[in-house]
Amino acid sequence: MKRPLWRILAALFALSLFAAACAGDDDDTSAGDDSGDDSGDDSGGGDVEIESVDVFPLPPVGDSGEVVLTGGTFAGAFSADEDTMAVLEYMASPEYVERRLEAEVGGFLSANQNVDLESYSGFEQTLVEILQNAESARFDGSDDMVAEVGAGTFWSAATDIVSGNATVEEAFAEVESGYPAVPEIAECPAPEIGPGDGNVTIFGPEVEQEQQGFQQSFDAFTEETG
Repeated sequence: MKRPLWRILAALFALSLFAAACAGDDDDTSAGDDSGDDSGDDSGGGDVEIESVDVFPLPPVGDSGEVVLTGGTFAGAFSADEDTMAVLEYMASPEYVERRLEAEVGGFLSANQNVDLESYSGFEQTLVEILQNAESARFDGSDDMVAEVGAGTFWSAATDIVSGNATVEEAFAEVESGYPAVPEIAECPAPEIGPGDGNVTIFGPEVEQEQQGFQQSFDAFTEETG
């Protein structure tokens, strides 16, 4: 089924807050008893064991259909030589995804529908199934917006729509007005396609866990291709 992913994430965030609140901290007293006396009466709160946490998509709004709103990382090439194209082709393959999942536990999902779902954990399988079953997957552009818009006019306009303080057209106009002037960008010549020298420089993830998974997923590829 196709569902708005922002609703899924919102529900998951709410569940995580609930789980954290229920689990509590070993040093915290119960919410219903501030005396510090642990007499066995847990009617006011206390530690709760969370057996499982799950996620599910909420129904779409009106006739919007099964749409997934998501975010992701694009691989862009600054050179069009044969070696670079081979790296991009590998990164788009199921083999890369499966090797990455073996090296990096959690936090990496792929839109490649040829990846075996069994490669993912049980919880991640649910998320991937939601993505793969969607008729339309749309990228959330808010992360790429300039700060004045992403954390400013876009945020306030969205809340105005929900609260009824502005129509969609009025809110969109407010968002557009928040963009600063775009500087002129110099034109750059397109790279020429040709043979490579066997070296490809990759600017990849910055988080240490992602770096390790990224590197390990390329070890086999490097051995196979030289």
